[in-house]
Amino acid sequence: MCVDSTDHPLLEHAEIERLSAALNGDLAATRAFLHSFCERWPERIAALEQSILHSDVLHARDSVLSIRTSSAMVGAKRLTVIAAGIECTLSEGHPDRVEENLRALRVSGIETIEALRAYLSEQSPA
Repeated sequence: MCVDSTDHPLLEHAEIERLSAALNGDLAATRAFLHSFCERWPERIAALEQSILHSDVLHARDSVLSIRTSSAMVGAKRLTVIAAGIECTLSEGHPDRVEENLRALRVSGIETIEALRAYLSEQSPA
C-alpha cells in the first residue's frame, strides 16, 4: 500500500509552534531541535534502508518509528504519514511491500529538509 503523500503538506508550521511552546518558548532550543532533525535525517533513512535490505524487520520497525515520531514533532506531516504507512506494512508482516513508500519517504525527506532549512533561514534572528 503506497500512501499518496501529495495529500499532505511537507510542514505544518502549527506543529513547530507547538514544539516551541513545549520548549517554553525557547526559540534557540526550537531551532536546535529542527537543525538536529535535518542533520540526523541521512542517518535515520540509511538505518531504515539497511534494515529493510537485510530483512531485519525488528530494526526496520524501530527505525521507521524513530522517523515517524521525530517527523511528527517537527511538523513534517508528509514524512509522518509515509512513515506510518511503512510501519503498518511492516507490522502486517510484509517488508517486501515497502519499496514504493520507502522511495516516497526518501524524496519527501529531501524536500522536507529543504523546507525546514528555508524555515530556519526565514526565522533566523536579525
